[in-house]
Amino acid sequence: MPTPTPLRAALLTAALLATSCATSSQLVEDRLLDAAGVAAVELGTVRLDYAQWSKQDAKVLDKAKQQESAWTKALGDAFLARANKRGLGNGTDRVRVDITVVDLDPGSQAARYFVGFGAGTGRISAQVDVAGHGSFRMNAKITGGAWGGGFEGVLEELGASAANHLADARQRK
Repeated sequence: MPTPTPLRAALLTAALLATSCATSSQLVEDRLLDAAGVAAVELGTVRLDYAQWSKQDAKVLDKAKQQESAWTKALGDAFLARANKRGLGNGTDRVRVDITVVDLDPGSQAARYFVGFGAGTGRISAQVDVAGHGSFRMNAKITGGAWGGGFEGVLEELGASAANHLADARQRK
């Protein structure tokens, strides 16, 4: 096997960094009650509540309105997929889960790609209401990824993390 040249090593490193997706999420408020009683979930509404957003910039709002269908689908699909993996998908006594995006700033994909180092970071905050069992709020962000990382990646991260939190809370109680 040939020894990698510095150019090959640099290209390999750049390719690995470009294909990694830098998303993360965190729980910021937990008001779940009796999560042990949640045997199975069904997804209710997934919506964007523009009125609560901290960044009421026309460009951000226009982009969100154009992408609303794709973004809510990515969030809901990721929640359901992870809920199924975590054992919340099967059962007859399903509990309705509604997810409302209460703050969103997609950031700049171009800045994430060309500048990096946190430039262009996108953020989202969602309220997850579990019927009859309370609610919780999670935040997520994207700081990079392949070609600057598409914002759908942070929505998928948030949906999966929300399902994980609900499954973990169910097991803790």
